[in-house]
Amino acid sequence: MWPFEDRVPQPSEECVKRGSKLWFLVESPSGSHTGTVQDQEGVVHWRYHSRKTRYSSSLSNPFRKPDFVFRSSDDSTEIVIRRYSFMPSVFHVLKMDRLIGNVRLAGIFRNRYSFSIDGSDWKFRMPLYTITFYGSSSAGAHVWARLGRSKREWGVLIGPGVEAQAALLGVLAFIHNEWWRYG
Repeated sequence: MWPFEDRVPQPSEECVKRGSKLWFLVESPSGSHTGTVQDQEGVVHWRYHSRKTRYSSSLSNPFRKPDFVFRSSDDSTEIVIRRYSFMPSVFHVLKMDRLIGNVRLAGIFRNRYSFSIDGSDWKFRMPLYTITFYGSSSAGAHVWARLGRSKREWGVLIGPGVEAQAALLGVLAFIHNEWWRYG
């Protein structure tokens, strides 16, 4: 059951032509948790960082994990991912202080995540000892990620017609950052 579930399907030629191709980069290896999301030409469209808030110290967040803030380059959109529960590990996805979804760590090796954004359920898998990762939604949408030259870099292909792209990109950046920092 497990080996077949972790196999990453290849994107179709149409998906490669019409899909969104982005580059996720964790900027510095220091503890600052900053990064960017760029298009193929290297134009930065999104930035992310961590931010301490009054919510960072509570029973649901015993290690005071700061919020993960994902913001468009023109500051028009901000997605915040905040720890909601420690055991099991659950995070809320907020847009303009409105709850739009959640992220759950679904594997003990930090290689499986399930998340929902505006009613669409996703599963994202990062099989051990591979460089290509895959996610799919309950609505039939797909996303692929591939390691770049180092673990800090991901090339991401999002299938055409994917809804809630800003929130999806924020969650993928969060997963990449978590994997880079703690994986």
